[in-house]
Amino acid sequence: MKRILNIYIIAVVALSISSCSDSWLDTSPSSAVSSKNAFNTYDDVSVALSGAYDGVQGNSGNPTYYGARMIYYGDVRGDDMQSRTTGMRTSGCYEMNYIASNAPDIWGRPYDVIHRINEILQAIDEGKASDGAEADVKNLKGQALAIRALAHFDLVRVYGKPYAVSGAPASFGVPIINKIHPSSYCPTRNTVEEVYNQVITDLTTAIPLLKTAKSTGYFNQWAAKALLARVYLYKGDFTNAYSLATDIIANSPYKLWSNTEYVNAWNNAGTSEVILELINKDSDDWVDRESIGYLYAESGYADAILTESFVNLMSEDPSDVRMKLMANPTMATFNKEKFWGKPVFLNKYPGRSDYNPKDVRVNNVPVFRLSEIYLIAAEAAIRKSSPETTASAEYLNAIILRANPAATPVTSANVSLDRILKERRKELVGEGHRFFDAMRTNQTISRVGGWHVALIKDSEVFNNTYFRTILPIPQGEIDANPNIRSQQNPNY
Repeated sequence: MKRILNIYIIAVVALSISSCSDSWLDTSPSSAVSSKNAFNTYDDVSVALSGAYDGVQGNSGNPTYYGARMIYYGDVRGDDMQSRTTGMRTSGCYEMNYIASNAPDIWGRPYDVIHRINEILQAIDEGKASDGAEADVKNLKGQALAIRALAHFDLVRVYGKPYAVSGAPASFGVPIINKIHPSSYCPTRNTVEEVYNQVITDLTTAIPLLKTAKSTGYFNQWAAKALLARVYLYKGDFTNAYSLATDIIANSPYKLWSNTEYVNAWNNAGTSEVILELINKDSDDWVDRESIGYLYAESGYADAILTESFVNLMSEDPSDVRMKLMANPTMATFNKEKFWGKPVFLNKYPGRSDYNPKDVRVNNVPVFRLSEIYLIAAEAAIRKSSPETTASAEYLNAIILRANPAATPVTSANVSLDRILKERRKELVGEGHRFFDAMRTNQTISRVGGWHVALIKDSEVFNNTYFRTILPIPQGEIDANPNIRSQQNPNY
């Protein structure tokens, strides 16, 4: 798929993706071992899996997955966040003025992770981890399958049409890579439906293998169920999304942060409502100045800020505790800007409280929070073939009243999809959801006025029919793989 040989460094698994060109690296450095010989024990496989988690995050040299880009991609392409000015790291995703040769890339890193996982799964299936306890080996396999599902799901969200769009299930998704292939392998794109089916298969296989106990930084059964609930929501299978979400709410060890806990909870690791987070405990495993925390912080690059329309939305209720995560500019360099005096900086990535000195570059990155699960339950309840409006209102009110206990709750008579999506905007801003939510529910994004940077006309107001809402397959991949050249996304 690309031009790097599968190699594993002894301590940390190295990047691994294959290619169908003749220019791939065919020798191993003297300090590395071939992946074929890297796994001989349970501990070897466990170390390799830790390397896969590191790959999901990325590093300062490649922050294109959850270290930064996968999150800000879902934020700045919507109407709640934007690049502060032109030329920022988030600008390509925000301005949406690209062609195939210069478009943002969220292709290589997830496939890196998938190839690492396929090596791990093969090793487990070959008995390389059999010296471990059976439950522990199953748990490793379950985690690996869940990570592979996450990577395929993210890829199809970025490079394929939203499942609910007419004709989308039969349209091009991304190549499914669910086993090790030779370097000469040149995949074609699977359909969106095939990718979703693979993701669901991986997760339904993983769930009974996984342990249920909380495990900060790692997939457990509840995290896999959270991912599957999200997948079913995107697919429009609201019955299954509701069943999973309500199971997590009722039976998992996770609890919503209270109103008084909410603001400080973002400083800490292993809190009550974070189901899966990517661990950053110090400068050894961070994404440094390319991290989402540094990009969003005024004390960092101040790269992405909240839009005027979102600030106005939140200002409807000044007593909403989430307003305390929004901060006015303090640096004189911004005092001539339109947003001066407005709470445009989002402090969901303030730095871990246990890292001294506290540094916005060191944050655990939440992937699934229980708040999202409540909102999935609320949405799925009202969109099922047999809607449950009372239940929908109950789950939505848990989020509304946590934010402000004096707020007016919704009722079974006035709960609506629009009200749920509004609450998703307020609760999940800065966590990479808004753009995807708008696309999957056929909403129109408007990015006109306020302190928006000048945009090309087509990228000011758009819905999921706009071709740039789907990224092009990277030009390097098109050049390297003859089987995918005729499968580029439309208008690129």
